[in-house]
Amino acid sequence: MSAKRHKLYQALRRYYIIFSIIGIIFGLVIYSIFAYEAMKSFALDNLINARDQQAAFIESWLHERSRDIKQISLSAVVKQKDFAGMKELCNDYLTQMDGNFDSIAFVDSSGVMMVEGAQENTQIKTWDRGYFIEAMEGRETIGVRRIDGKQAVIVSCPVFSNSGQILGLVAGSLSLDKIDDLTSALRFGDTGETYLVDTDGIMLSESRFSQWLIDKGMIHTSTKNYFRIVTEAVDLVTKGQKGYGEYKGYRGHTVLGAYQWLPRYKWGLVVETEKSEVMGSFIQKNILIILPFLLLFLCVTYLLSSYFTWKIVSPLSWISKRLAPLAENGLSSLAVDPVVEQSDYEEIDSLYKAFYRMKNEIGQLRYALESQALYDPLTGLANRLFLFSRGEEIIELSRRHDKPCSVIYLDVDKFRKINDALGHHFGDQALIKLAAIIKRTIRLSDVAGRLGGEEFAVISPECGIEGALQLAERLRIGVQETPMEIYGNTTYITLSIGVTVFSKVKKDLHTQEILESLICQSDAAMRLAQKNGYNRVEVYMEEGSKK
Repeated sequence: MSAKRHKLYQALRRYYIIFSIIGIIFGLVIYSIFAYEAMKSFALDNLINARDQQAAFIESWLHERSRDIKQISLSAVVKQKDFAGMKELCNDYLTQMDGNFDSIAFVDSSGVMMVEGAQENTQIKTWDRGYFIEAMEGRETIGVRRIDGKQAVIVSCPVFSNSGQILGLVAGSLSLDKIDDLTSALRFGDTGETYLVDTDGIMLSESRFSQWLIDKGMIHTSTKNYFRIVTEAVDLVTKGQKGYGEYKGYRGHTVLGAYQWLPRYKWGLVVETEKSEVMGSFIQKNILIILPFLLLFLCVTYLLSSYFTWKIVSPLSWISKRLAPLAENGLSSLAVDPVVEQSDYEEIDSLYKAFYRMKNEIGQLRYALESQALYDPLTGLANRLFLFSRGEEIIELSRRHDKPCSVIYLDVDKFRKINDALGHHFGDQALIKLAAIIKRTIRLSDVAGRLGGEEFAVISPECGIEGALQLAERLRIGVQETPMEIYGNTTYITLSIGVTVFSKVKKDLHTQEILESLICQSDAAMRLAQKNGYNRVEVYMEEGSKK
């Protein structure tokens, strides 16, 4: 016995460990998935913040340059058209503004560029350019135009005389190199970068992977104004959209990025980093956390499994030792069946033997309980619950095979008067005799039940209207002609019977609804029989008319 008990103990401990490991692995997988998505969402939030900050930075920097141009336009030498003073002023700004402007020019009201940096009377015509037209209408502008095949930002401001007359404009040209330098300084990680594209997807800044692109033969020397990017983000941003997500970058690697269209300059701003850099570090950190945790968990699980397995096996052993003698002494009058099932564990074998010795008594108790649950204790007919259960089965078969079935509703005429005259005990005995007549009159396939009081029903499968009427008539005559001789008293009882037939599949109704409808119809037909004088059979037609 000791060896078998140890075998059960070891098996339970092994299963405990296996299921614990499965549980922890499942938990770790769920945790990893949620943590992975949370990390990815966190990275995207950072990219979104970086995008918004970059966009705000570009707007702020260009706004400052616009204020510089406006300050120049308000100077006295500009209003007085002092060209020598203008050249000196422009030269000061170009040398003192940290290289923000490539050039600063004054254009008179006729559209002729009179001063550009240190040059005077250039005679360059600007009257057809957008910034000149806007200035002549009194508006400051920040616009983008191509100069020598490269994009540049033109910041302009009208020059007003003291009387409010427009004398011309001051325009400053900004190279994108300065913006590129400023945004490049904000790159993060080894693969993060920020770049601008135009409406055609041409990169307006220098990629941090220019050398890689040169090695791949995708560019010659620079990405600025030459390299066209074809990615999901660039496609969306050039359509004026703003968003973020995971997609393939222009190097073919999966990246996390955020993008935004800057409509004032017709630029697309993209901030992105390779997914492997962000998520790779996350995976490594989680492995370093999970491995020690798994080792600790296995150690604790082994100890707990040993303890709890002993807690389980010990009571089973105790029960098995006492259950067998209990069954032997308490059920000694029953026949003992041989043990058919075999188990590897002595405790389970003992339980089998005890249960087999109790089999007969349990079977008898079960039969008694089933009888009480399914049959009427007075008449032995099916009770209402069992009658409806069998009735639903019969109707379902009728629907499947397109067969008729009938419901016959029986009620003892003036049964209350019989009870009042002869007593309830006489009435109970009369119902018992009536049940016996019903049992020997119906077919084996029919099911008869007591609905309550003196009301009974018979559900007859594969029985049309003619068969149902014949059966109902046999029941009526059989009861009418049978004397009820009980305790020295003799009387006769009669039945009022209602018949209804289900012969057509009603696909729109549930089986239970059909049965309840048939019971109601047969009950209505029975009441019609009572109304027409008792001791008769009436039919409730399916279409709703009564016969």
